[in-house]
Amino acid sequence: MPKNPTNFYKHDFKQLAKIEKNPRTRIRFIGLSHIQNGKSYEQVAQYLLQSLSAVKQWVRHYKDEGIDGLKEKQRSGRPQ
Repeated sequence: MPKNPTNFYKHDFKQLAKIEKNPRTRIRFIGLSHIQNGKSYEQVAQYLLQSLSAVKQWVRHYKDEGIDGLKEKQRSGRPQ
């Protein structure tokens, strides 16, 4: 299993998921909560019906940008 970032355990991702309104960001928080609890990236991907590369990307974004790296960014395209 890849090594988690050193500050990975200072956030309560389960609690963050409970208060998050954006469903995509909530899934990311839930996934990282499972990783904190010892699940492998593969198990998290399978459980959340996400690709393994997506789960690895969540961890990388968290490592590089912290909590803000997990939040949904503005997407280009037609305005709603």
